[in-house]
Amino acid sequence: MANMAEPSRLSNKHAEAATRIRAAISAEPFMMAGTGRFCTRINAALPGTVQIKTGAEGVFCGMLPTLGLGIALKMWTARHAPPRLRWPHCSAISACCPPPRRKSLLHPPVKNVVGLLVGEMRPGAKSWLG
Repeated sequence: MANMAEPSRLSNKHAEAATRIRAAISAEPFMMAGTGRFCTRINAALPGTVQIKTGAEGVFCGMLPTLGLGIALKMWTARHAPPRLRWPHCSAISACCPPPRRKSLLHPPVKNVVGLLVGEMRPGAKSWLG
């Protein structure tokens, strides 16, 4: 992910591919994961600044192209946790987001089956690391 964020470290062929992939993510964030997904919302809110992708079995990857940084996380409990419980682990990235958009990214709404707003998600203070 760091090499995609800063493709000058790659061969010309791979740098060109990384640049095209990053441009595609910025141009069409919906195509990364679809409606309502955390990575779709982040990629749309911060095009070219933060680019992330959630994956199978609790894998999260992301990059900060302006800083040339990349990150990859693996959640042990992701297999048993529903997707809505996984989003807080990548939400720190949204600190790069302007304040008006930050709340909707960090605290997404929870709606009931008829679409009424019944709450919002928030990460808990307790850490599994102690």
